Amino acid sequence: MQLMEDEEFHANMYGHAYTVKKEDEKDSEIKELKAKIKNMDWLKNHDYKWLVNENKRLENENHRLEQQYLEVVADNKKLAHQIDDKINQMRKSGM
Repeated sequence: MQLMEDEEFHANMYGHAYTVKKEDEKDSEIKELKAKIKNMDWLKNHDYKWLVNENKRLENENHRLEQQYLEVVADNKKLAHQIDDKINQMRKSGM
């Protein structure tokens, strides 16, 4: 058997011979870069998903705090009116 320039000779565990095309530097470099890109995409997508979820959580928290603020403002207005009414009643009664 004559090997081509870009082939390697191998034998499996049973002793059967076969040839494998050699991987040149560019092919291995391409495989390595594809693996890096895949990893970077996963990291980017993972971070992006986390950021989206965190943003939603913060928006919900902000909405909750805004609701509480509006309730406090409304309660303060009611209390101010009640105090004014009591003061006016006291003035009318001669205190």
